[in-house]
Amino acid sequence: MEMNFPMEAFLQTKQELLANRNDLEKEKAIWATVRKRLNETQANVLDEQFKAEFEKLGISFGNVPSTSIQEILQSLKELVQQGAAATLLGNHELGTYNLAMLIQQISGVSDKASLEIIVEIIRLTIVAGAGLNAQKAYAGNGGATSLEWVCLYLARGVGDIGYLRSLDQYVCCYQIFFWLPERTASFNSFLANLRVSEEAADLQEKIMLAMMGDGCSPFTADDLYRSASFFSRIAAINIKWLTLLFPFEDDAIKHYLSVLQPNVTPEIAKNLINGFTSNNKARKHFKAFFSMKPHWLLKFIIGSAPEIIFGLVKRNEQDLLIPFLKNFKPAMMELRDAKGNTLLQHAALCRGVVENTIQLLSK
Repeated sequence: MEMNFPMEAFLQTKQELLANRNDLEKEKAIWATVRKRLNETQANVLDEQFKAEFEKLGISFGNVPSTSIQEILQSLKELVQQGAAATLLGNHELGTYNLAMLIQQISGVSDKASLEIIVEIIRLTIVAGAGLNAQKAYAGNGGATSLEWVCLYLARGVGDIGYLRSLDQYVCCYQIFFWLPERTASFNSFLANLRVSEEAADLQEKIMLAMMGDGCSPFTADDLYRSASFFSRIAAINIKWLTLLFPFEDDAIKHYLSVLQPNVTPEIAKNLINGFTSNNKARKHFKAFFSMKPHWLLKFIIGSAPEIIFGLVKRNEQDLLIPFLKNFKPAMMELRDAKGNTLLQHAALCRGVVENTIQLLSK
């Protein structure tokens, strides 16, 4: 398995993110220039027309032929070119049809041609100033925004009942993701909902790289997803992704690390380490990855959470101890438990510690 951080893919995805953002901002600027020329009466008439045309999509959605959707797209395009805004679309999840509802219902569209038209409509609606953080679609216990729906679909992948059923639908959501703002809080949500999806795995990884490139942290120091299951589930899906989130220091990912490292607490470090103990494959991956060279995370654990290391000794987690000993041997020898014992003394006094662990610490 590849150990090194996928730097080329990271830089390409980051560039894709930037290019999409720049292109969208140019379109918004052109629209805004036209919009400014309208008087209030003209703007209101165009906005009402946009709202009426857009809401046609909500009638028998999924059964509307692509030719009809194409006609709606053409009408919306002409209205936006005249300066129409999407600000009159409803916000409430139980109210009138809006952008979040359209995105939610992508899972019900199987025709590729219709999906491509819907993507164009969504882009037009975003350019026309749709309230992306206000418009919501019903999510079972309230409403969810466009970004929340897109992140849920991308995290769950292809094939789960009730979610996306085809790669075409997934690619549609992937395109939309790059046009949506305020992604900082969505990385945590994406990882919390991440599921196995072999068909979409490459794009799932690109979403992670895009969020990292955007300077988003996968968690905050006080969020609700600090439990061990947060990391062990990622490990169960793809063990490489668990180390992907904690790369070695490099100038190219300096911005990501600057937001990640302050959020790493002893509790998060403990739960992350426990995520690697789910099976022997995960243990071997930890050993291979963190043994390559000194890693800032291991240094943090030694300095801020040494109890984690004493716990590994007690549990005979030799594969996890090796990278610490290989790259930070002097600091490891300085560690003391609550009773003042060294790692070796701690091992000798702990019931259940095997001879191989003691020999490892004695080298």
